[in-house]
Amino acid sequence: MALLLGLGGLNKLRLTTALVETGNAGALRASIRWEVAAFLVILLVTATFTSTVAPEHVG
Repeated sequence: MALLLGLGGLNKLRLTTALVETGNAGALRASIRWEVAAFLVILLVTATFTSTVAPEHVG
């Protein structure tokens, strides 16, 4: 989760500013791709844990 917040902050504070100054969206595009990939990995791990790891106290 901290990775997503860090990438979001990087996008907002540095890469968006660089996009305005240079007009080059390559770095921002790559960062957004990494952010989406990290989100999908976190979602997959969470789904796997909730599907395969049973709670200790059921019923």
